Amino acid sequence: MIELLQSPLFWMLVSAIGVPVCFWLGLQRLKIARTVDDTPTSRVRSAAQGYVEINGIARCFGDNPMRAPLTMLPSVWWYYSIEEAGDSNNKRSWNVIKRGSSDDNFLLHDETGYCIVDPEGAEVFPSIRKVWYGSLDWPAPGLGIENHLGGMFQRYRYTEHRIPHEGNLNVIGEFRTLGSMRNDSLEQDITNLLREWKADQPELLKRFDTNHDGVINAAEWERAREAARDQVAREQIATSAQPTLNMLGKCSDGRPFLVAGVDLQKIARRARWQMLAAWSGMVALAGLFAWLMINY
Repeated sequence: MIELLQSPLFWMLVSAIGVPVCFWLGLQRLKIARTVDDTPTSRVRSAAQGYVEINGIARCFGDNPMRAPLTMLPSVWWYYSIEEAGDSNNKRSWNVIKRGSSDDNFLLHDETGYCIVDPEGAEVFPSIRKVWYGSLDWPAPGLGIENHLGGMFQRYRYTEHRIPHEGNLNVIGEFRTLGSMRNDSLEQDITNLLREWKADQPELLKRFDTNHDGVINAAEWERAREAARDQVAREQIATSAQPTLNMLGKCSDGRPFLVAGVDLQKIARRARWQMLAAWSGMVALAGLFAWLMINY
């Protein structure tokens, strides 16, 4: 191995491969940054067919949200890995023994309506990342050590990335209308449902009187209205002849498809730094290749 690392031919091969790879990586990061900067923000109800950005709240289908497998917390998207400690050249290493990610559709909700998000093929930027350690090959809920020092004495490391149910969601992708929600009756259905809830005051207070003063104030009523809107929309989706309504998904023309639980401008800034790093590496490797060609 040492002889290989000392071989000029080896480094010529590395630099020859590395230059186009770094260029391609930098180009992809530039494309991400330009996409965020150049794509206008739309609302679900008024979004044009095609490439759009929509911001809102992430929600699972139904009354029982999907749960991330390790923490069992409600999430619309998750990725996890479980690694086992091992030794390599007298150094501790981690070997992945289990991993997985979700691919279920979920909802993006803004103040104008709902849109179904199909995450297949997306570059996902989760808002929550958790790493902790333990002695079991599958973590027990509520148990484990989250600091790295404590993890030095544990056999397993658990990592989970997720976008939470009811968390912020930003999506750039191809918007398509595949069905039609009964928008003309949506507000009337919400009004009718709220009227039903108001008729049962004890249950209404139990659900929405968060300060327990026996009165539904303006903020609590707004939460009740949002809950009614959520329920009506789900019922319309469930009873629609075409179960999907508006959908955001992978772009047919190959443009970036981004699903983010974090601010998109933060993603753009990070992409620019990654572009600079990749192209700096390209320049360095090109210089190394030229130097080796001249001297060997």
